[in-house]
Amino acid sequence: MSRKLQYNTDFLMCPRCGELLTREDIEGYGHCCYCDHAFELDRELEDFLLRPVVQQWVKQARTSEDAEIMF
Repeated sequence: MSRKLQYNTDFLMCPRCGELLTREDIEGYGHCCYCDHAFELDRELEDFLLRPVVQQWVKQARTSEDAEIMF
């Protein structure tokens, strides 16, 4: 099985057991709660974990810019 992380916007697939994990699973445990696989913090895992935070910042920045333009 490939060790490359597979994920979509909501779930990450454990490379060892194939279970689907949420951000909360990874943030809370740092490993797979099904097989105890320890995740190595790399760019892909960082992207998976930080994507919602970055999207929220961008949304807030755009909203602020739109409000400034109106005045």
